[in-house]
Amino acid sequence: MPTKSKIFLSYLIRAFWALVGAFAFWVITYTLIWNFTGENMFFAYILNGATIIFVTIEDKLRLDYLRKRKKALFKNKILSNLFDHLVLDKHDLSSMKSSLYLFYIFALVSSHMLMINPYIEVSESVRNYFTTVGYGLVILIAVDKFAGQFIKDNKRIKDYNESR
Repeated sequence: MPTKSKIFLSYLIRAFWALVGAFAFWVITYTLIWNFTGENMFFAYILNGATIIFVTIEDKLRLDYLRKRKKALFKNKILSNLFDHLVLDKHDLSSMKSSLYLFYIFALVSSHMLMINPYIEVSESVRNYFTTVGYGLVILIAVDKFAGQFIKDNKRIKDYNESR
């Protein structure tokens, strides 16, 4: 049984990686999406939603694949280990959704702080960015709930078909 210090350390490590992931999502949403769309709120909102859907699906597929896999993907052990750790993130089995939630919670809070206090000195571009990204939390919750319900329905249908 793990000691309390090991459990605390594992939480600390996961929290650190969630922060790193949240920072990575900021880089994606601000430097890539926001700048790529020319600060167009409509297109940035659509691309943020697509990013959320892509990350949610990729995360689910990655974790399911690692859980169900029986043998290594490649015969070469070095290549297989590199694939597992660099592509599948086998060293970190936590969900990327933790980072998504953390980032979008920060974005929502920032968005509302900027709305509540119009005297905070930031550019109109930053205000629009946080307004656009702040609503991403709604998309994330909806996609996460839909995916969870879809998986539950799939399991229920599978169980029903096997019982017949």
